[in-house]
Amino acid sequence: MGTDLNMKKIVPVILLATVLASCTKQEPDSSSIKGPAAKHHPTVDFAKWRAIFPIETFEKKDGPHQYSTTPKGDPLDLWKASGTIISSPSDLCQVELVRERVAKKHDLGRRVPVDTIIWSHGAPEKPYLTKTGGVPHREKSLQWPTEKTGRPYTFVAQFCFLDSKDIVSDKLPGDIMLVFFKDSESYAGDPGDVHIEWSSASLRQPMTQKDCPKPGFAVPELAGELHRCNEYPDSTEIFEKEGHYESYLLSKSQSTKIGRETYVIQGDPRKKGQEFICALSSVQPKEKWPFTNMEALPRSISDGDEESDGELYEMMFGDVGCIYFMIDTRGNVTWASDCY
Repeated sequence: MGTDLNMKKIVPVILLATVLASCTKQEPDSSSIKGPAAKHHPTVDFAKWRAIFPIETFEKKDGPHQYSTTPKGDPLDLWKASGTIISSPSDLCQVELVRERVAKKHDLGRRVPVDTIIWSHGAPEKPYLTKTGGVPHREKSLQWPTEKTGRPYTFVAQFCFLDSKDIVSDKLPGDIMLVFFKDSESYAGDPGDVHIEWSSASLRQPMTQKDCPKPGFAVPELAGELHRCNEYPDSTEIFEKEGHYESYLLSKSQSTKIGRETYVIQGDPRKKGQEFICALSSVQPKEKWPFTNMEALPRSISDGDEESDGELYEMMFGDVGCIYFMIDTRGNVTWASDCY
């Protein structure tokens, strides 16, 4: 009898706690969007980086709120965090934390999931993962791509789609896409200046460093970490009305990524029947945590020492440009590039 009475007192308390918890539960923000757990790539520890780079990091407390040429009545507020090109942990935080804050006030509209990539310095733990430079993950027996003169192309990057198949076309010819350049300016050249081929995670006899010809130009060796998030292609005006500078980089990011949506610098290169599968963006290392495993660049680099090779850390396509890869309904992949 005493036990039954106690239970009658406890149950309403539990129900009340459950109701209160459900009332205070918040919708997931843009930085916590989850797709299928990545089984291959390392994922970005966003909780760690947002603690190092809170939104206040990107906000000003002095100087003009607007440019002298800003029209009267324009909402631009230079004290607020702006859009930015993403390649480092701080870049990712700058974009995602602004999105998160604005999403609490406005519906950002249509969502397109992407796997945004930020970089660690060095080779990935598994040779088939997304990376730049180093050794391409391909069969040793394959002939290396060359010009008509016989001069070898340079391996620039590879994209691994194994963790991203739910957000890209089902027409992919393979799991790993390899990208080779004829020379350092191939991003601005003819279609044949960039060679694309496909590979698999499992190879009979993978190529090694000694099987690769000497690169024609320096390419940094970087390994990708994935961050699943949304692009909001219809929200530029919302960020603009909130006063954020470069609002177009908040609705759709410029970054190395896998997915169907991206910011395009000069104009959409897609033709009828094509869709984006990935983008390779310039890498311009930041002063603090340029890479996830490097708190700062070597002092010789940051001090501008001519004896040091800064190209081991930087990769530029024109003026901070980007290369876009598209696929058609038959599985044919083409590319286009843009810069500022």
